[in-house]
Amino acid sequence: MKTLLLLSVLCGLLAVGPVNAVPVEATAEEEVSSVSGYVPAEEVLTEEGDSGEYVQKTVKTAEDGAPYFQSNEQPLASISRAAAARSKASCPQGWRLYKENCLMFMNLSYTWNNADAMCESLGASLASAHDLGEYSFLKQLTWRAGFLTAWMGGYRFQGFWKWEDGTPFDYNNWYQSTSYECVHLNSQESRGWTSATCTTLHPFICSIKLYPC
Repeated sequence: MKTLLLLSVLCGLLAVGPVNAVPVEATAEEEVSSVSGYVPAEEVLTEEGDSGEYVQKTVKTAEDGAPYFQSNEQPLASISRAAAARSKASCPQGWRLYKENCLMFMNLSYTWNNADAMCESLGASLASAHDLGEYSFLKQLTWRAGFLTAWMGGYRFQGFWKWEDGTPFDYNNWYQSTSYECVHLNSQESRGWTSATCTTLHPFICSIKLYPC
């Protein structure tokens, strides 16, 4: 009788089946997950490797509340600072400001080539004129210095007139155009510029671009 009772108990246990076991891997993953949830952000950021730098940037910007973008565009703040710097910029002592150029009348009688070299040594170039107002300002500088003429940066190259500073020769105010290669202004009223032999001695006007490109 006891034997039958023992067999019936064993059969009942077998019918219930084995207890559901939790895989070892799942248990390990749950433990790792629960632990990583308590790791401070600073410790997560110390992870080495290329991905570590990206995580640092992402987490840092998330904490600061501002997205992280990389762009080649100049920030508006930098543009504003540059504009402010321009508004406060001034010419070197003794130079006269006209628009975006600093101008200096040089009371020295040089050939055109020597005048060009002198301006270059000052970080400047022989002056150019691109409208009537600019040419009138150059004439005024010359007249106030007590001279009738002054070299400008105009010269003829392969049949075309150019400005030595590289700006386009987009304005003409000729009083007299000859076969000579270099340009000097005439400070007398209503007179434009004249081409003359480059070895003639004249005073000259140097120009510095205040905001070079």
